[in-house]
Amino acid sequence: MVLIRLSACQTTLIKYCLAYKTKVRLEVFNPEGKMIEILIDEEKEAGTYEVEFSVGQDSRPDIASGIYFYKLQTGSFIENKKMLLLK
Repeated sequence: MVLIRLSACQTTLIKYCLAYKTKVRLEVFNPEGKMIEILIDEEKEAGTYEVEFSVGQDSRPDIASGIYFYKLQTGSFIENKKMLLLK
């Protein structure tokens, strides 16, 4: 399960659940397909997690409003999703 939520403080929350301990990698891509950030690249225990992708004047001011993509990899599972960022 993956949930994306954009709050008023320009933070996107990506929520995911793991059934067992596994390596997790979460990457964010711009509309041109260039990777702009790796949010997670480590082994995690089973459970539910939330990851923040923050943008704004202090964090990532170079990122404009628009459509972005993320790729979540856990073991042999790969999921690509689209997210809309509004500033």
